[in-house]
Amino acid sequence: MGGCDFSWRPYTYADTEGDIDLNTFQLQPEDLDYKIPVIKRAIAMTEKGIKLYASPWSAPPWMKTNNDYSGFGQLLEEMYQPWANYFVKFLESYASQNISMWGLTAQNEPVDGYVPGFNFNCMGWTAEQQRKWIAENLGPALEASGFGDVILMIMDDQRYELPHWAEVVLNDSVAEQYVDGIALHWYGNPLSNPDRLNQTHDLFPTRFILGTEACAGFGGDLVEESVHLGSWERLESYAHDIIVDINHWVTGWTDWNLALDMQGGPNWANMSADSPIIVNAVSDEFYKNPMFYAMGHFSKFVKEGAVRLDLSSNDSHNLDATAFQNEDGSTVIVILNRAEAEYEVRIDVSVRGTMTLMVGPRSLQSAIFI
Repeated sequence: MGGCDFSWRPYTYADTEGDIDLNTFQLQPEDLDYKIPVIKRAIAMTEKGIKLYASPWSAPPWMKTNNDYSGFGQLLEEMYQPWANYFVKFLESYASQNISMWGLTAQNEPVDGYVPGFNFNCMGWTAEQQRKWIAENLGPALEASGFGDVILMIMDDQRYELPHWAEVVLNDSVAEQYVDGIALHWYGNPLSNPDRLNQTHDLFPTRFILGTEACAGFGGDLVEESVHLGSWERLESYAHDIIVDINHWVTGWTDWNLALDMQGGPNWANMSADSPIIVNAVSDEFYKNPMFYAMGHFSKFVKEGAVRLDLSSNDSHNLDATAFQNEDGSTVIVILNRAEAEYEVRIDVSVRGTMTLMVGPRSLQSAIFI
């Protein structure tokens, strides 16, 4: 919703100072010339449909405590209702382009706006603030405007915020009626255990958990090489995280950038990252990184509506695996071997039979029982 760090510039849809009634709200060239045509082309290319969800990085600066797109800043409390109305305006504007949103997150990485000097688009929320805003402003605004069926996800931040964030919002009897799911990013995973996902599911089994952002190489060369064409290690990091998430009640996984340029941009804040698809505009070429194929093992073989199956192993041998049953009755098992050794793996599927596979070193593969 509006600009983010991987935009050419920081912007929102209502940057006119003091426009509380949002009379100047309008989609920008980034939407009309780029996002919307690409979305429509993608929709036209698939028969199964596409589920779109939107996330805001920042409110207009004049709505915030620091009057800026980035840095330590939060939404002014007197702007709670105008900001909720902004969501409605966004949904209406995209609907006028014949594009319907499946879902929304209440805020991208709300913790960032409590970090002094944070260098790209952000806006700070605590779980308590988000609970109040959803209960009193956003939830009622979506219902009153006919968008009550749009999926709403809370948090949209790191795993270490769970289960606390979910407990604060979903234990409120008013806020919880507007919330469908919990959104999750992967960047803070080294600081927490995936058991937090189990705890959250056990507390709120009727709310889904969705992985809404992940990317490799983020932060540029100061952290790690941003664009690394052909990196098998990044395939492994994607596949491992997807498998861990899915085995701990996460229902889906989303990459951050569909495609980036050779420098891992554009990015107005001078950050960079890697992407499954890298575009070389000079030679009019694009390259599919191994990460693209990592995601394909799940998106091509595990169909929408699949149910994750219990999977047990006598000896993991450093293998990661997860299993599903599709609605057509087929069983899919995805196996990642991050070790340097080859293993013979026997797969026993209840009622379906047994399959033996040679799992090569540093490999990712899927087995399907039709």
